[in-house]
Amino acid sequence: MKANSHFLYRQSDMACSKIFSGNLPELLYEIIQNFRKDLSTLYSCILVNRLWCRLAIPLLWEDPFSVPAHHYRCIATYLCFLNEDNKAKLIEYGISNNVLSSNTLFNYPSFIKNLDTNKIRRSIIYWMRALLDITDDMIGYLVYRSLFEVFIENEGNLHTFEIYQ
Repeated sequence: MKANSHFLYRQSDMACSKIFSGNLPELLYEIIQNFRKDLSTLYSCILVNRLWCRLAIPLLWEDPFSVPAHHYRCIATYLCFLNEDNKAKLIEYGISNNVLSSNTLFNYPSFIKNLDTNKIRRSIIYWMRALLDITDDMIGYLVYRSLFEVFIENEGNLHTFEIYQ
């Protein structure tokens, strides 16, 4: 038993030396990766400090359309990354400039890993109903196309891409 406790002491001593030698971000990265599918824990992580936030945000934004009814708000964030011409087109169709302008802390489109065209379409419908109080196919198509332009321009690195007709 004594040898076993000595081993545990050495392990914790090595972990402490890693922390104090500057390896905390790497260790924390490994820990936070374990919460990849636990969205509520990731949301809590972003509130701890800047380091935790920088590590958790990419995980939260890698599959933003996974629950369309709850995550449709990410659409407005993505639309902030549109160029001025595309923003002007959306404004022509009645989308408020307030929806399209916001300061963002991260390049959220670059974090996307999983895209499912059916989930994006459903999210756009929820977004239009909830925030714009409209359901216009032309606006929906324009937002859909604009989102893909944002993902391409911001060099999102996809792992999965599902297309439905």
